[in-house]
Amino acid sequence: PLSPHLSVYQWSVTMILSILHRITGIILSIGLILFVIWITMLSGDIISYQKFITIMQSFPGKTLLIGLSYAFFFHLCNGMRHLVWDCGKGFGKNIVYLSSWLILILSFVLTYLYWRFLWNCFHSCFLTLIRMTQVSQHLIGSTKDYLLF
Repeated sequence: PLSPHLSVYQWSVTMILSILHRITGIILSIGLILFVIWITMLSGDIISYQKFITIMQSFPGKTLLIGLSYAFFFHLCNGMRHLVWDCGKGFGKNIVYLSSWLILILSFVLTYLYWRFLWNCFHSCFLTLIRMTQVSQHLIGSTKDYLLF
């Protein structure tokens, strides 16, 4: 090759973010394929959808979903920085390094807050569903007892 090899350059946070931005774009494209598979399973029979949900609820599935959400938030934050750059702002050396670290931290924080929100939302819904199921089972059980006697 005509250009120097990567080992010649001193790695900086801006280089790493540039590479991560491209990688997260590819990951989000793969995530779109996963989304299409989910929609396809949703429109199909219940057994295939349950298999898909079981896979996504496993440890590797949850790790994949958390990774996809991190990729989304990182790509979003870094894309907003690029929009600021397109306006001709934020090119000072200190600003570039500060915004790089801010993007890394903010993308982790947004991912954490997103999953915290999902946990709180669905956990309370799940507990309500369990309570409703217990009440309905109790009512059905008492009705059966009444009908038997």
